[in-house]
Amino acid sequence: MEELQAVLGVAVKRPAQVPGAAALRVSGNLEQHYSPDARLIVCSAHALADMQATVLTGFLPDAAPAHKQNSASAFACRALGWTPEFIGRAQALRLPVQVLANHPQAVARALYAQLRQADSDGIHTLIVEQPAAESTWEGIADRLRRAAS
Repeated sequence: MEELQAVLGVAVKRPAQVPGAAALRVSGNLEQHYSPDARLIVCSAHALADMQATVLTGFLPDAAPAHKQNSASAFACRALGWTPEFIGRAQALRLPVQVLANHPQAVARALYAQLRQADSDGIHTLIVEQPAAESTWEGIADRLRRAAS
């Protein structure tokens, strides 16, 4: 938001701050965007280190979506991250990791493609790195929240 304001030179309002904007039906105003079939877990690198039981739960047959229970890859798990700490912890858990560039614009460009690819690959559980609590990562955090809902 701050970057946009700096480029435009004017204050930028969120839809909730504009009268009548909530009535507009555009993807940015929807509570839910593309939501993958995979169970989406968003966590920090620190939390990932303590997740072994949760990760293993993703491999249980009763946790798979009904339409994927007969798939050979129905219980596959993948991590999606961009910082060395998260990637290292995912590798320590022996998770396959899709590495993205550690930049919010790069992650923004690749995020939905990665979610769709996980579905295409039959991934059951997708563990995605929690974006930094900085304004430049705000859009990514919002997209992940909506995709997980």
